[in-house]
Amino acid sequence: MTAALLTAAVAGLIGLAASLSQYVLVVAVLVLQVVCAYGWFRLAPVPSVRGSLTIAIAAGLAADVFVLLDRTHEVDSASVGPLAGVLGIAFVATFGHELFRADRLEYLVASVTSTAAGTTLTVLAAGLLAERVAPGGRTVLVTSMAAVAAATFLAAMPGPAVVRAFFGTAAGGAAGYGISKILDDLGSNRSLLLGASVGLMAAAATVVSAAARSSRRAVLSAAVMLPLAFAAPVTYVLGRMVVG
Repeated sequence: MTAALLTAAVAGLIGLAASLSQYVLVVAVLVLQVVCAYGWFRLAPVPSVRGSLTIAIAAGLAADVFVLLDRTHEVDSASVGPLAGVLGIAFVATFGHELFRADRLEYLVASVTSTAAGTTLTVLAAGLLAERVAPGGRTVLVTSMAAVAAATFLAAMPGPAVVRAFFGTAAGGAAGYGISKILDDLGSNRSLLLGASVGLMAAAATVVSAAARSSRRAVLSAAVMLPLAFAAPVTYVLGRMVVG
């Protein structure tokens, strides 16, 4: 429950940052990426943590920079197109890193998989920055962060995993619907859809990290940040779908 409360607090801070300024949000997203990467490699340990962590954080930082630089002049929006290039280079770096490990034949597949997954999480978190400068982006981010907070809290309650995920998803939808009554930019139905979808991802991440924590492999940083990292790409994709 401590992790869920911290996740809700961080989600609230990201929502507040999105409301204040794009540059404040940059700092919040960068903290999310760094802490999430650190927690991920404690959750899914690799033989060479330092190298894998460096690749993930560098890729996340590059993603932030390229998303911000890719803002178009015709409309107030940003593209996530550069993220594909960042991921491609990061994957090449991942395989290069494995080749130069002294024990490169040991846990090779597990190391590549963990590094690639952790890097993908940090890179896709940059989608929050792209959403912020898109039309209706601030409302989308506030709605999504409210959904993450509600979903994580419900998904952290005792009970079967499926039940917790269901109630977490429902809580995310309810939070989205509630935000629509305060910020009516999206409308009730679209806010409900966005909240439920984001809530599903946050609830799933909460359930998975809780199961790993029970095996004493995860750390608090992973449990706190993974729901936010899982929700980031859904926030961007559905944000563009519901706003247009």
